[in-house]
Amino acid sequence: RGRPLVSYRTIIELTSATTTSSGLTVRAEQDFNHYETGIKVSDEELATIPPRWISGKIRNWSPATGTWTTPSPAQRERRLATA
Repeated sequence: RGRPLVSYRTIIELTSATTTSSGLTVRAEQDFNHYETGIKVSDEELATIPPRWISGKIRNWSPATGTWTTPSPAQRERRLATA
């Protein structure tokens, strides 16, 4: 706590040491790839991102709300059928 963020390594170590009282842990690593900025992603393209497991539940990214949401059983079945 209270360490200055003087390098990427420091940021990664501090992030990786993060835990919550419910047992959530964080994994972090530096990504050395180069990514272009200003690329626009449509809602349709964003909808193709596979679901993630968060807190033991499958979650989908919702571009409309900018949050992770829990899909309904029907949505989950459709998603798994196209995977």
